Amino acid sequence: MTAAVPGLPVAPASRRGYTFHVSPLPPLVLDLRTARSAAHAAHDEARQILADLLTRHGWNVRSAAHEAGVHRVTLHKMIRRVGLTRPHKDN
Repeated sequence: MTAAVPGLPVAPASRRGYTFHVSPLPPLVLDLRTARSAAHAAHDEARQILADLLTRHGWNVRSAAHEAGVHRVTLHKMIRRVGLTRPHKDN
C-alpha cells in the first residue's frame, strides 16, 4: 500500500489494498475535449442553418442551393453530412 500524495485526490482502495492516485488530465487531453465540444457545437449549428434554409425553400434543394451560393450537389453532400432527412408530407 502506498502513502497518499499531497494535492492529489485518492480513489478508493481496491480489494488488494492498492491506492490509486488520480492526477489532473494533461492539457492536451483537455484541449481535445474542448475541441470536440466545439466541433459538436459547429455541427449542430450547421445542421440548424441548413434545416432553416431548406424549410424556407420547402425542401427545394436547387432553390436553397441558389440562395446559399453553392452547387446543388454540394448542398446534397452537406445535408447528408449533418444527417438531415426530408420530412414526410402530410396529405
